[in-house]
Amino acid sequence: MVIDIEGKMLVGERVSKLNISEEMLEQYDCEDEYEFYTEILDYASPYFDSDPEDWFVGYGISNTSIGDDGWTVWVNRVEEAAKNFQRLTGVPARLIGTQNVF
Repeated sequence: MVIDIEGKMLVGERVSKLNISEEMLEQYDCEDEYEFYTEILDYASPYFDSDPEDWFVGYGISNTSIGDDGWTVWVNRVEEAAKNFQRLTGVPARLIGTQNVF
């Protein structure tokens, strides 16, 4: 058995705080919530083989060079991701840096 760990930065929330409706699953052509979390959003598992209820899901935020306008660009991406997450789920987003264990 191999366990891998990677770092992630996500704008979103814990799965346990979300309520994904059947209408939303149909709209995004997902069979279940698991498919929604893994195909529509990005996710981070806090430990190996964790229950999806323990995952943090959202939009991934990539690294950027902080130059003359790099910081502003990065902050704008975070703010836009937070707006999109709340629009999609109805839940306010937060920014989290975490590990993904798989």
